[in-house]
Amino acid sequence: MHSKLSDVVASRVRTYRERKGLTREELAARCSKLHLPLTAAAITNIETGRRNAETGARRRDVTVDELVVLAKALGVPPILLLYPVGETDLVEVLPGRKQGTWQAVKWFTGEEPLGTYFEDDGKWAVTSPDMDDWEKGAAPVDDYRWHDRRVKDWNEANDAARAARRAAEVAQDDDERKMHLRAALRAERDLSVAEELLRDHRLNMRRRNVTPPELNDVLAHVDGPVTRKEST
Repeated sequence: MHSKLSDVVASRVRTYRERKGLTREELAARCSKLHLPLTAAAITNIETGRRNAETGARRRDVTVDELVVLAKALGVPPILLLYPVGETDLVEVLPGRKQGTWQAVKWFTGEEPLGTYFEDDGKWAVTSPDMDDWEKGAAPVDDYRWHDRRVKDWNEANDAARAARRAAEVAQDDDERKMHLRAALRAERDLSVAEELLRDHRLNMRRRNVTPPELNDVLAHVDGPVTRKEST
């Protein structure tokens, strides 16, 4: 008989609560401060499931609201209440379907499609339909991850260019100053490329009907050329 995800969450809640030395009353108080009023009795019901005396079935499932609030109250990412990374190699990612724990996490967070685990050789594979579904379904998450990378590249190139310019200003001689200026030019070229890639990525996101993240004041100018191109 397979374990429901609510059973897994309940077990993880109890584990993390005990690791932190929290009573059920203390955990309930933390949840209440997060606008989810829970009593100690409710925490007990979550952890035990209020089993049916005859069937042993869980009467008390864990809701999504409870999952995220309990995770915050316990100081862990919600995903760790579902899939215990670093503590078990396999989890029941779906009812009756096992998967490597890390693979399950990456599927849940939109990094990889959900594969099929083969117990006889410990390998897993992704079917073509699963891959097709994932590529379409996870596209917004993938877009945002790439956006983070584009912004990171821009920030790194910008920092390098500014550092090189500052170093050139305090150089002790012409040779040192020229060396730093050459480094600044290289970084500024990298900055120009990074900015163009970021601009293109944001434009492509809009074309896919995905709203890009809001840019800070330093990068707000990136959307300027996009607006002009789209208005012509």
